[in-house]
Amino acid sequence: MAFATASLPIGAQFFKDLSIPFYGANRSGARVSQGLMDSFWLQGMQAGFKAAFDCIKAFSETDFTEDLKKIDVPTLILHGDDDQIVPIGAAALLSSKLVKGATLKVYPGLPHGMCSTQKELINVDLQRVLQTQQPSGGVGPLMSLRPVKRLIQSKPTLEGAGVHLRRAFGFGNTSEFDPFLLLDDFRNDVPDDYLAGFPWHPHRGIETITYVLAGEVAHSDSMGNEGSIAAGDVQWMTAGRGIIHQEMPKGDASGRMHGFQLWANLPASLKMTDPRYQEVKEGQIPLITDDDGTQVRLVCGKFWGKTGPVDGIAADPIYLDVTVAAGSKKDSTGGDDPTCVCLRILGCRKILQRVWPALGTDRAGGMGRRGRSRRGRGRLLLPETTWPMEWGPNKPVRMGLGGRPVSR
Repeated sequence: MAFATASLPIGAQFFKDLSIPFYGANRSGARVSQGLMDSFWLQGMQAGFKAAFDCIKAFSETDFTEDLKKIDVPTLILHGDDDQIVPIGAAALLSSKLVKGATLKVYPGLPHGMCSTQKELINVDLQRVLQTQQPSGGVGPLMSLRPVKRLIQSKPTLEGAGVHLRRAFGFGNTSEFDPFLLLDDFRNDVPDDYLAGFPWHPHRGIETITYVLAGEVAHSDSMGNEGSIAAGDVQWMTAGRGIIHQEMPKGDASGRMHGFQLWANLPASLKMTDPRYQEVKEGQIPLITDDDGTQVRLVCGKFWGKTGPVDGIAADPIYLDVTVAAGSKKDSTGGDDPTCVCLRILGCRKILQRVWPALGTDRAGGMGRRGRSRRGRGRLLLPETTWPMEWGPNKPVRMGLGGRPVSR
């Protein structure tokens, strides 16, 4: 009685306060009804503060590792990557590795109480599983790896003032890649083939994203901005109503100039916005390392419970730099972007099914002039539909891009 009396006012306010992060009501743009939050408070008060505390203590401090390992039926694990109550890294990401054959479905930006705030979305996925269960440990379309739809070879291209590069796609029918318009691979070990650079030229109504792996790119523009994009850095330029700039590559001490440039479309409503930059240095990009050694650098968007430093992009994209160790394989699930590009730059036996059409280039092969190495023979892979995706095996692989189509 003494405990109940002393904790009653604390417990009443506790349940009210807890309902806010539980449903993500403290996030920008969240729409959580007062009725839902009041219902949460009422359930807590009916249970009682001590009973609720004992329950939470029991499930949070009990080690279920061995129990999870014994599960041998098709299992679907759902988790929102913005869960403020039970972080995804301490729960779903671990349990999905312990349960044999489990499928992990990650919902970007959703809270702990997503089954109430997004019940229609959750119900669709649950119904799909119930209708397509497989007896040998698979769970229907949420975990099947679909075949590659088609393969496109990237092409050698001369760009700027005479830079030799390989174009994965661009300047044609790019509807399959919407919102992306162009992707150039300018990895090269021959200074004569890249030092002429990309002198003054205009952009309007698009965004250009430059990612440097080796060497550096000196940049200046018509607004008086100057800077350098070094190895590991990303420059995200929104051209908006128009800008004139130049990009001049400089190799490293070994003569290497490695990097990529992606163009993304802007919706009609944003094509006349003011130009702006987001300069992201290597140290600002989160590096996520999984237990199997898979490493992901997250430039933009949300992945595995982390958020990249680039924000405010119209296509709501995800930009990943993924490295899978030689001889290993990685299955990845999550996200619902209708368009995807996966760039394979160090080989990979298969890239399958990742919520977006996928793109790959092999680094193996390709000789430049005078017998010196010009990196890469690009190959474009388009999986048929959505998650999950398999990375590897054989050699490390890099880069995944995803976004939502925009109106032109």
